[in-house]
Amino acid sequence: MTEFSREILKTDEVMSKLFEVIKSNHRIAKHTQETLFQNRFTENFCEEARHFCMLGGKNPIYLHYDVSSWYKASYQASIRIESVGIYDSFMEYETARMKELHSASKADIPNIN
Repeated sequence: MTEFSREILKTDEVMSKLFEVIKSNHRIAKHTQETLFQNRFTENFCEEARHFCMLGGKNPIYLHYDVSSWYKASYQASIRIESVGIYDSFMEYETARMKELHSASKADIPNIN
């Protein structure tokens, strides 16, 4: 796996295109919105999450990206993509995904699907 920082994602000609695809397709989970809303009066409250996804095509790309979310206003959130990791194979991706999923406590897994 190769991981790319936010700075590289925003400045590199090729990686910036991947960054834009991820950013345009990211949807804030309902449980994240609710958590941010419940903690809206806590200064600088942030929720961090790792998302796993596959970009399809003839040669699919398996990746994860780390997102930080803050409460904005009117039940909205502001997000920041911190880094992206690209896996060399499906098995490496699936191993990392399963490890992340099963390392969290059940209370922190709102949607296992």
